[in-house]
Parts: sequence; structure tokens; C-alpha cells
Amino acid sequence: MSPAAVDDCGRLQGGDRRRCEDRRDRDRREHARRESERRKDAKNKGVVAGVVGTVIGAAVIGALIDGNKKNKQAEERRRYCLSRYGNYDPSTDSYRANDGRSYRCE
Repeated sequence: MSPAAVDDCGRLQGGDRRRCEDRRDRDRREHARRESERRKDAKNKGVVAGVVGTVIGAAVIGALIDGNKKNKQAEERRRYCLSRYGNYDPSTDSYRANDGRSYRCE
């Protein structure tokens, strides 16, 4: 309701004035209800965005930790194979045996 319409209620008399004020009050309550719903929707969207962000962040951190763990395991394997087989080749993950054949490091 426009400010002019709010002022119009003051110029009315009796039942017309009450109806005008009732309509004005209903409009204000409806506006407040809509505003409350809008805020609730915005809050819910913010919560969802926060949860999604947390899940993505946790997945990224988990992938980094998992990647670091795999890198560490691969490095430990390379060290083991080098210490066990003097001619170990990390690029092929194999060593050359006395019979001249290449075998995968186990």
C-alpha cells in the first residue's frame, strides 16, 4: 500500500475508516509474512551452500591426503626395490635378473 493510501484512511469516517485500516493492517502483515519467508529462503540457501562447500572441501582434503599417502607408498616401494635389486628401473618397475629377463619388482 502506498503512503498516500495510508494517509487516506485518516480522512475517512466510521465503517469506511475501519475497513481502510483493516486493509492496511492486512497488507502490512502480508508484507511482513513475505519478508519473513524471503529471509527464511535466503537462510536455507546459505545453509545449503555452506554444507555443499564443506563437503567439497572435505573431498578435496581427502583426495590430497590420499594422494600424499599413495605417493609415500610408491616412494617406499621404489626404495625397497632399489635396495633389493641393484639394477631396478623405476620407470618400468622392473629389474633384470641373472637370466637376462626383466621381472616386475614384487
